[in-house]
Amino acid sequence: MKHQICIDINASPERVFPWIDDPKRLGAWLPSLVENEMLRQTDNKIGSSFRQVYLERGRRMEVWGVVTAYEPNRRLACQIRGEAFDLDVDYRLDDLDGRTRLTQNSEVRMKGVFKVVGFLMSPLMRKASTKQAEDGFLKLKTLAES
Repeated sequence: MKHQICIDINASPERVFPWIDDPKRLGAWLPSLVENEMLRQTDNKIGSSFRQVYLERGRRMEVWGVVTAYEPNRRLACQIRGEAFDLDVDYRLDDLDGRTRLTQNSEVRMKGVFKVVGFLMSPLMRKASTKQAEDGFLKLKTLAES
């Protein structure tokens, strides 16, 4: 399942990028994130690994990720693996004369028995995940603009 969301933010990419790059800031705008820890950090960030825990409908969901692309103030991409799914997420920041267009492209691949559930529930899952991502982006916009 692929989807894209995009938002224009009245702040420069230099102000916006730390909100997606700094592990300490992610919890302020990522819905349901309750734990976030760096496991290994490389000099150029590519190959850095992390662990995150989300609380979804009262259930803890632990995932592990690796940074796959990193361009300060322009791009951050990660591969995230969990028990139920794999997720590729790619954030891109475009400079609009001092403002930022933030675009997130993502692809979720369900695993094991969750593939069947994902197939049957695909329209509902897409709607819920898009709404959650949009809500997160609105929080990020507010934080970056303040």
